Amino acid sequence: MSGMENGMETVTLRVNRFTPRPERGRERGGSPFARKSSPFGDSGSTRRRPRGKQWVQDYVVPARPEDTVLDCLLKVKRTIDPTLAFRYSCGHGMCGSDAVSINGTPTLLCTATVKAWAKQPSDAQVDEDGFRHTGEDVQPAQTQDADDLGVIELAPLPGFPVQRDLIADIDQMLDQIRKLKPYLQASGELATTPDGHSACCNVYCGTQVAIQEQIEADEVKIALGVLGGFVVLVGALALATSGS
Repeated sequence: MSGMENGMETVTLRVNRFTPRPERGRERGGSPFARKSSPFGDSGSTRRRPRGKQWVQDYVVPARPEDTVLDCLLKVKRTIDPTLAFRYSCGHGMCGSDAVSINGTPTLLCTATVKAWAKQPSDAQVDEDGFRHTGEDVQPAQTQDADDLGVIELAPLPGFPVQRDLIADIDQMLDQIRKLKPYLQASGELATTPDGHSACCNVYCGTQVAIQEQIEADEVKIALGVLGGFVVLVGALALATSGS
């Protein structure tokens, strides 16, 4: 790549990838006694964990320390591997649609910078059984390249089914949030002046406020989903630690 030839710094994106397996049709052989639906909602095949191919792939891209992780993924998408799938929209930390797990922490791609998240490889050596060797007999690690900013590990949000690569299925979480009704709700009446006339300014301002509230509500929904995935991950780690 031209950026590497010019001596530009590089960063390695270590992406946990996933390609779903095509679903097989089950139309034939249907039983008339098979249960079509559940009175407690759809929790069967439509929400089961998807199956497919999982692997980890490294991408080395030219980058500056102030670049965002989203910038690096877009370089990969446009110049290296167009099959890499991830979700993003505004790119300015407003919509929250590009939330993924960066180095094990749920974060927005568009707000995470390379300088803040790139980490250098550990000096500790790992054997075939997965144990890290420490002590005086450990061989010194190889000298790190001065132009290498480090490694950034990317994975989909924890606690959600994976659709493809870094895209997590958050539809079920959004459906549950939509079922929540606020205690105070608007009456839907037209704003009027004390004389009984419609206040155009009030109507316009009320519309703008409603739009802004809807945008903020959507941002809160996604933020709650990211936080929920992080809580699930911390709880699982806590249970694993207590069990060991």
